[in-house]
Amino acid sequence: MLLVVAVGVTTNQVLNNGDWGSLAWGWLVADIALAGAAAVVTHKASVARARTDAPVGPDVSLGPDGIGGDVTERSGAGWIRARDITFNYHQAPEPPPPDALIPPESGTTTADPSTSGNAAASGRLVPQSEATGQAEPMLDREDEQDSLRTVLTRDTGGIVIVHGQPGVGKTTLVDAVLASIEHPGHRPRVHRHEAIPSIPLDVRTLTDDLTCETTPADTARLGKSSIARFEAALGRLDDEPVLIIIERAENLLHPGTRQLADLDLDEAFEILTTADRANVTLVLVSSVIPESSQASTWREDADLFRVPGLPNEYFLEYLRSHDRHHPSGLATLPAELHRPLCRALRGNPRDASVAYGILALNDSDVDAPALVRQIAAMPRKDVPQRLAEMLLDGLGQVRRRVLEALAAFGVPVGAESVAAILTGEISADLVQTGLRQLVARRIVLTTADLYYLPTSELQQILNEALDRAPSELLHRAAYELRRHRAAPVHNVDDLRIHFAELAALLRSRRFPAAYPVIESIDRFLQEWNCGHLLLEQRQAVQGQLRDSHLEMANDDQLGYLYGLRGDLRDASDAYGRALDYAEIRKDEADKTKLHVNLATMYWQRNETQQAYNYYDFARQDALENGQPVVLMGALQGLADCLRHQGKYDEAIERAKEALRIHQRLDVVSTDGSAASQAFRCNLELARWHSELGLVDDAIRYLGAAERAATGRNDEWLLGAFLDSQAELRFSSGDIDSALTLSTQAVEHALRLSDPVTLMQARTTACMAYLAREDQAAAAREIEWAYRYRRPGRSLVVLALLALAQRQRNNTRRAEALFQQLYEEATKRISTDGEDFGAWDFRGFALCGQYPQDGTLDKAIEAFQTARDLTTLPTPVLVDRMRFLLTQLDQCDQRPGRLQQVIDACGTGSAG
Repeated sequence: MLLVVAVGVTTNQVLNNGDWGSLAWGWLVADIALAGAAAVVTHKASVARARTDAPVGPDVSLGPDGIGGDVTERSGAGWIRARDITFNYHQAPEPPPPDALIPPESGTTTADPSTSGNAAASGRLVPQSEATGQAEPMLDREDEQDSLRTVLTRDTGGIVIVHGQPGVGKTTLVDAVLASIEHPGHRPRVHRHEAIPSIPLDVRTLTDDLTCETTPADTARLGKSSIARFEAALGRLDDEPVLIIIERAENLLHPGTRQLADLDLDEAFEILTTADRANVTLVLVSSVIPESSQASTWREDADLFRVPGLPNEYFLEYLRSHDRHHPSGLATLPAELHRPLCRALRGNPRDASVAYGILALNDSDVDAPALVRQIAAMPRKDVPQRLAEMLLDGLGQVRRRVLEALAAFGVPVGAESVAAILTGEISADLVQTGLRQLVARRIVLTTADLYYLPTSELQQILNEALDRAPSELLHRAAYELRRHRAAPVHNVDDLRIHFAELAALLRSRRFPAAYPVIESIDRFLQEWNCGHLLLEQRQAVQGQLRDSHLEMANDDQLGYLYGLRGDLRDASDAYGRALDYAEIRKDEADKTKLHVNLATMYWQRNETQQAYNYYDFARQDALENGQPVVLMGALQGLADCLRHQGKYDEAIERAKEALRIHQRLDVVSTDGSAASQAFRCNLELARWHSELGLVDDAIRYLGAAERAATGRNDEWLLGAFLDSQAELRFSSGDIDSALTLSTQAVEHALRLSDPVTLMQARTTACMAYLAREDQAAAAREIEWAYRYRRPGRSLVVLALLALAQRQRNNTRRAEALFQQLYEEATKRISTDGEDFGAWDFRGFALCGQYPQDGTLDKAIEAFQTARDLTTLPTPVLVDRMRFLLTQLDQCDQRPGRLQQVIDACGTGSAG
């Protein structure tokens, strides 16, 4: 059954079970500070969280966004998740499909599939701190070594991209440079990782590198932002140099593109290149040059090192060195065949290894001269593919099946695991022999007694063959991998075996069996805000689960994940499917929650009226179904929509109604999320009364929130309270206290890795610094706040950044930002003409653009429209806008130009 948890949270809580992970940080604040809506989410029944009072919903805090009602977008509508219908592997609300637990038909061990051993300790998992693969001789890389060594030993850190064809020797170059950094006093602390397809490498793992510690999953706190934690870890580093190496970084990219797939990683890379506090160097070893997916600048700032193929002289020397240990004839070819050989293989050591394999391992009688003549006649681009095909065509059954088994696993495994899935076909001794032969020819690589296929055309061909039809070998691999899951799990890196098991099940088309694995992974990712790492896997099982209960849960989660990354059409479709399943199941409780999710999605799109309608549906359903906590969330959503349109009187009444429901609840029998919801209501009411100039009422509601925060001894609530208190002090003119409190809120948020409070408190600090005429400090704060903003939301952050650039005479960037502010505000108005905050910031954007005929008249008209839309006077918001306009006027080309706007911005069209 569904466990409903009303969450209304503070600035710190996160929508949907705290799943912010891997969110796209370019869109983070859109979802965390979704402006408006109820904080009602559902826990997964299977997770059995020990801390039922942990806040798990949308974020609320008050903010300087009070201007025009925009920064107030921190009251996010929580996604009500019908997803607690999903289940842990051993705690399903309904029996899983039969094939979820059926072992493979043959070729497997009889071990208990639920056994969870320590994979790293048992030698099944590649230790990420170890180098991958065997050492190769270094030939003719002196210049590259010198240049790379210089970069890796500097004290400024940054991103380094070592790129070149697969197998050309990129890792060998990096290893040689590391070995040459011999002085202990200057040697950096080194961490190594390998990006494997379908097994993500996340920001949390990089942060653990910085801190030299891991946070066990059972002590992780909901709502922690991976990016905020990364930023905090950078800030705590001393002068010790840190070097993080990511091998096979091309696997971090969207398939078919060069853009990073994980937006969190993209943001972390940007922070790393712009931070001036730490000596951290990130080395991406990749077959292509990765690019940002968010127009970030880290790619332009990165140092590029291309590793070309070996020149002919050195390539022939490499062949002779190889031939001394494994004679094949390539090194003793007639001189006239040297140039065709070097040209065909492009100086690539891995292609040479495949050629050696054809000569040494194939059953055919092809000799070295014939092979060279054959590949020399091909177009050079076709040679690697053709060599791989020739190798596979000529291999005997044992060696080919060993390669197919490694391809089925997709991760490095021990020889006993390879033998286990080939039991009944090939003896363990023959498997060991085949592996040794393949390793000797470098067709297979090994480290720490684990075996794996390098990225190559050979691996691609094997994968395509396995994927063309459902493969029993893939099923056996999944079953074997389950025996070696890592325990305990600290970060995504420890989930490599889980992800590999999931990939094997998906490739073998065993979708019902894959779904429990998705959920077993998701219970960790939800703790780390990395649920987005399962998006592709959830897409793969959609419509394939043969169970309406599970399909509804998966579509609900897909809707949430699509919403996080801004794919709102897909989110709408997913929620629509989930509602259809709820209708089929006659599940009124789930339908109510899904209506709240749909409302939140529309809120993200600034479609306030649609959001209002769905919150109202949820309100009516919750009344009929007896769901008081869901009812509180729906009422909060309605209140946020009403306030967004300037209807303060109605918004305040809805929020008070939600508080009255909480007062009638038996708080002893309900979990702490209902109290968090009430805390959020008090914060919103304090902010709204402050905006209306009703300071005594604002202080009263803020006091109620403070009592709730201190009474529950909850740091998340305390962070939101500090932020809200700072804003109230700023509104009251106490700039020093506002700055002190906002600074405390920032420090608190960094400690908790809370991105919403970070954005809001830094926005307040920016305003306070402007009031102190410390423009440099104000610019610093808003630059950092901007990292957590999503397009279309929190327009005040964009407005302050544009102002900061104008004050610093960064003319071009200021112009671009004012234009962006105008476009985003105008788009919001086109969606909801009653969005008074958008009208205010459209007016500000017009004032920031260089004079054009009628521009200031249009700005005055925009401000007057905003005032006409509010049902009650908002003197605090007017004062803040006048403050920003005065700041802008002082750095104008003609100071005093905006005075007529400043005088008029507090009046409606009638006066």
